[in-house]
Amino acid sequence: MDVQGACLTTALLLNTLYLSVVPIPNFNESLLGVHAFNLSCVDVHLGGVGASWLANTSYAGTTDGGAFRCRANVTAHAYSGVVWANVSVRPSEVRLTRTAASLPDSSLQCLTGASKVDACSMDAAVEAFYAEPPDPLIDLVLSRLRESMNQHLSDYVCKVLVPRVQAAMMNNTFPFQPPPTDSGERTMIDVTASPLLRAAMTIARRLNISGTVFTTEAQRRRVSVGVFLRGPPQARYAGAVVPALPWQSAVDWAQGLVDAYVEHAVPHPFPVYGLPEGAIDLVAEWNASVPVRLEFDVDFGIASSADNWVALYRDAGVSIANLRVQWGTDGLGTLTSLEIAPQVEALLNSRLAALLRSRSNSSSSSSSSSSDSSSSNDGGDVVRLSMGKNAVVHDAPLVLPLLAIGVVGCVAGALVVARNLRLHATQPVLCMATGSPISPLRLVAEDACLIGGALLCALLFAASNTMTGATVVLGDELHTYAFSLWNTVTDLWQAGLIPLSVCVFVFSGVYPYVKLVSLAAFTVCAHRPESRALAVIDYLGKLSLIDTFALMVMVSGLEIPYVADVVIHRSFYLFLSATILSIALGNYATQLWRAGTSLRCEGHGSTAGGGGGGYVAVAAEDVGDAAAPLNPPPVGTLLPRSSPGAVPRAHFVVDGQSPWRRRAAACVTHAPALALLACSVPAWLLPSLRYRIGGFARLLTPDSKALSLSTLSTLNGRRDAQAVHVVALFTILVAPVLYVALYPRCAFLASWCAADVLVIACVAGLLQLHQFVTFVLGDGMNDVYTARATLLWPMLLVAAGALLVWGYIARTIRGGGRPCTDPTRATSPA
Repeated sequence: MDVQGACLTTALLLNTLYLSVVPIPNFNESLLGVHAFNLSCVDVHLGGVGASWLANTSYAGTTDGGAFRCRANVTAHAYSGVVWANVSVRPSEVRLTRTAASLPDSSLQCLTGASKVDACSMDAAVEAFYAEPPDPLIDLVLSRLRESMNQHLSDYVCKVLVPRVQAAMMNNTFPFQPPPTDSGERTMIDVTASPLLRAAMTIARRLNISGTVFTTEAQRRRVSVGVFLRGPPQARYAGAVVPALPWQSAVDWAQGLVDAYVEHAVPHPFPVYGLPEGAIDLVAEWNASVPVRLEFDVDFGIASSADNWVALYRDAGVSIANLRVQWGTDGLGTLTSLEIAPQVEALLNSRLAALLRSRSNSSSSSSSSSSDSSSSNDGGDVVRLSMGKNAVVHDAPLVLPLLAIGVVGCVAGALVVARNLRLHATQPVLCMATGSPISPLRLVAEDACLIGGALLCALLFAASNTMTGATVVLGDELHTYAFSLWNTVTDLWQAGLIPLSVCVFVFSGVYPYVKLVSLAAFTVCAHRPESRALAVIDYLGKLSLIDTFALMVMVSGLEIPYVADVVIHRSFYLFLSATILSIALGNYATQLWRAGTSLRCEGHGSTAGGGGGGYVAVAAEDVGDAAAPLNPPPVGTLLPRSSPGAVPRAHFVVDGQSPWRRRAAACVTHAPALALLACSVPAWLLPSLRYRIGGFARLLTPDSKALSLSTLSTLNGRRDAQAVHVVALFTILVAPVLYVALYPRCAFLASWCAADVLVIACVAGLLQLHQFVTFVLGDGMNDVYTARATLLWPMLLVAAGALLVWGYIARTIRGGGRPCTDPTRATSPA
């Protein structure tokens, strides 16, 4: 193994370098009463500038030379002004040969053990040296200084600066800055006491951006951050480097870089925010066969913190310290840590301080309203930062509504059952098979089953409506949004999603209770289980699934793996269970309650045996009718209230019909089911919805993801979403196909066909997902995360299939409610 191949190497070549202003940080010199400070160089123009750090050699120089001007503020006794120097540079270079040293406990030789100067020539001259305003004494001093600089500049570079760099190469002692201590003048809390900072550290530890991983370690006032870059071992850029556009903010510039990252492209020319001018024809190379380790400490001055916010002191609220690159293991990294990192620290800290000062006025009022008294004593000296609003999670239902529903339901149910027993004694419900009254035990059992089921559904609905169904959690700490019935309805309305808000309120908040009351009213109270109104109410019961489908859509759009998780609470499963149970209860009420009795198939013919009966007598003229079936019942036989002895046309086989006609008729009969299957299956196998993510979140998740219904119904493959997947698969695919294929024998499946509910949820919610996400996270978070969604062509096929199903439902309703399904009588389609 080539041990040198694991060391950091780099090379930089600029064909043309032009910078308008280059400030020299930390310049402050005094000599013999003369004080010089604020040194900066302007109009820097150099050609053929290069620098390299290879395995055993280092180089810096210029092949074409150039010129620049420098200025500094000078005070000397009574004089105060600006000194200018015009400098010309001719071809110059510095070359070093380094001797590598082995790392401790390793065979890698990346540290610099020694270095030797192979070449050093600095050919530069101060062409002009003058002061503004001019002063005879200052001009005389500058004239002498110019002569001295031109005479000794080369020696200064080669005998002072270069040895200083050589010493830094071999210096393995880092000036560690200790964490801040409490001064006692103001209250400060620990980093670990802030939920917001704990969440940020958790998210950082989970990040993996193109192989770059992060580590965090919290102390009292400090968070130590480690960044490990496992990028490509070699990187190269050739092109121009230019300043960012003048009207671009730092956020817009960063978003542009994220755009390039997502598109796997390098911008040409490459913009740099804050760059005075540009470098033309830049060639930069980077080689790193091992992960590059970047370490730094973040010091916090926290006044108070709770829930989703933290209040930082305006002065020294956030600062960077101990920035190190591959410290102690690599020569280039060690030199960078000693010579360049301090300048980067100073720049970052100045920007952070300016940012805190700019936000101090707006945050002081909000911090004073917090429950922590320490923040209110600091007034405008604190800056409050928050991540959305804090969502309160309710995992326990309200007891009082449940007690009220339970007591009222039990008392009302007992009274209704007692009334039905008294009514049965005077006007009995007859069994169609025997013509005798049904058993009172059956009557009580059926009524108790229906009332008890309705009461159980009402309790489940009420419990789930007063609890939190799901929450959006950042970093396992911050509950930024809670999905509950009331929150969903009000927040959707405030977010401008009025159609979806109304749908959720009506079909998830009001309609379930209306349906349960209607089931009881039309059956145990009015004894009209075959009412057309009851059938319509039962058909519409599936719309209560809109809340489930809306959550399914929102979860897939909001969730960012390992960063923003959607936690599903038990209330969601209670609501889903209540919805499924209510649909099944509707099937029981319309299909099985009092099945085979005189209460079924009402409204066809006159009654026999009193007004409460449900039978008709077969007359002689009915037996002799040519349209009657081949084997008519005897005269006087009691039949259910339908067309006497009717047999559906589909059950006849015409004598002499050719086989191909029978096969053609079978194909025509099953064509709608096959068409519905063709409309439904593609959405489960092919992408049906496309989410587009914007903002900096694209660094953590794909900017575009297209999901099929199979993936969507599992909430992006969550293990706790199997129940949702089963319900969606049955209600969107299986039930509609079976309903159409077996129509009208399985008419009860109409209330389970929920493809139309999914379409409503998608149209009303998905197309306005961006607006909802903006409302949940806040307007200030658009740069961090945005989401938009569009429907793809398979979803249009699902909508077409839903229309086909509704055609069959409308056919049934127009024909007088549900087809008669009693096994003792023939069934005829409308």
